[in-house]
Amino acid sequence: MAAQHPEHIQLYSLPTPNGVKASIMLEETGLPYEPPLVRFDNNDQLSPKFLVAEPK
Repeated sequence: MAAQHPEHIQLYSLPTPNGVKASIMLEETGLPYEPPLVRFDNNDQLSPKFLVAEPK
């Protein structure tokens, strides 16, 4: 789950109203971002790679 472009904003979100708002804002402002794929059906959110990405 390593970022392909670590200099870009990493957008972790779900297709909920607030998640969509964040992606729309990034698109509208032209800020570079990367939406990493997190598969909840595979419990990716519990993997060591994902947990390392969490802010402490």
